[in-house]
Amino acid sequence: YYYMQVQSSGHYSPEFNELANAMPQMIWVGLQDGTIIYINSRVHEYQGAQHLPDGSWDWHRMIHPDDLEQTLQHWADARENGTDFEVEHRLCTKTGEYRWHLNRAKPQIGHAGIVTRWYGSSTDIHLQKEAERAFRSSEAAFRASFENASVGMAQVDATTGELLRVNHAFSVMMQRDEVELHKLRFKDFLYPESRDTDWTLLQS
Repeated sequence: YYYMQVQSSGHYSPEFNELANAMPQMIWVGLQDGTIIYINSRVHEYQGAQHLPDGSWDWHRMIHPDDLEQTLQHWADARENGTDFEVEHRLCTKTGEYRWHLNRAKPQIGHAGIVTRWYGSSTDIHLQKEAERAFRSSEAAFRASFENASVGMAQVDATTGELLRVNHAFSVMMQRDEVELHKLRFKDFLYPESRDTDWTLLQS
């Protein structure tokens, strides 16, 4: 495990070290002023811990430059108010790759109501962030294709028949503007004499 002692940081039991090193996340402990005095083995495996002259962990170097200012602001706010710390940022690996992490910490409050320790963890959420990015890109491509299609298109709730989305071509075809169309149901556009039957068939 990785252990650093600065000032009167105290000693962590073998049970604590064993538990921290068994976690899949990077685990860290900080003093009230934000000095990081303990990191588990995951940190060293991930990037290789770099230290300040007092022996504490120099975690700033791990954070992507574009994410550092936001991280420092969230961390300062949490320390000032004694509230939970949470931020998403990219951390650099040994190979120079940046991966998204969710960094969270909770304060330990002493008898005088003052924060005495911070207990934090950093969880890799890179695959989740990449999936979200791919989804947003796919959604944007679908929206552009849908809205610019030369044929009338409508997205309909299969249960209620509500028009969830219509494109310009559909509005022109139905000779109604989008506001008016959203007050109707797809069933309203079916031939009156067979409307109920046709709608049942469409739902099946």
